[in-house]
Amino acid sequence: MRKIFILFLFFPILLNAQPYFDVASIQTSSSSHTLNNDTNKFPLSVNWLTANFSLPLKLNRSNLFITTAGYEQFSLEGKSSELTQTFHSIHLPMTLLHTWKDTTWNTSFTFIPKINSYSPLQINEQTFQAGGALIASHKVKPHFRYSFGVYYNREFFGNYFLPLAGIEWKATPRLYVFGLLPNKFTVDYKINKAFHAGFVYKGLTTSFRYKPSSVADYLRIEEGQLKLFTDFYITKTIVLNLEGGIIVARSYELQNKTPVDHPEFNVRESDFFKIGLFYRVWL
Repeated sequence: MRKIFILFLFFPILLNAQPYFDVASIQTSSSSHTLNNDTNKFPLSVNWLTANFSLPLKLNRSNLFITTAGYEQFSLEGKSSELTQTFHSIHLPMTLLHTWKDTTWNTSFTFIPKINSYSPLQINEQTFQAGGALIASHKVKPHFRYSFGVYYNREFFGNYFLPLAGIEWKATPRLYVFGLLPNKFTVDYKINKAFHAGFVYKGLTTSFRYKPSSVADYLRIEEGQLKLFTDFYITKTIVLNLEGGIIVARSYELQNKTPVDHPEFNVRESDFFKIGLFYRVWL
């Protein structure tokens, strides 16, 4: 495992432009909302479960290959039979991290195949999505670098492009500011060796395939999260993470391939809570 840690030191910028690397993680989150559409209001509970494991492979002095196996379970529970569903996602991002001759520059090339399915899990061309990201970063000073790039995914609603821009800045020995907007942005303050605390913004756009007999072909989800967090370092690498905050904008839209009317449900300023356990390596 020590050799794996050394490999990470060659490539301090990953897809989220953060100063650490999460080798493995498991997280669960829960939130309750009142949904609004054109005619009705009703309660809805939303639960996420995610698990990821990453493995690096050094190709040569300039290139590192990282693959990540991930699973998500997303469930909706409410009075509306249209939205009471459980969904599954399996993803296998593969990233090539390249450092150029001018070592202040590096670039990540990521291919992201995934399955976003209704329950029970279906693995076929109807539930398959493919996407990727291209991100370049430049180290301006020992404690500051900036990144820019683009993310793409073939969502069930069509081609989705997202421009990215971010920084990784060690403002003081205790304060880190990092992230790629509009995907994720973090302010992390080290209280002591065992505790970190701070602020996180996270944005999300995704889609899941619906059952063939249901009222829609797929569900489109859009949301923005504003959260406070605390990280408790049980050991140097084992981290317990707690997050709480609000969903500033969340919408669920049932859509069809054909241009017919479909319901849209909106949520504003609902509560959010998450707990996670990470195997984390600071770079």
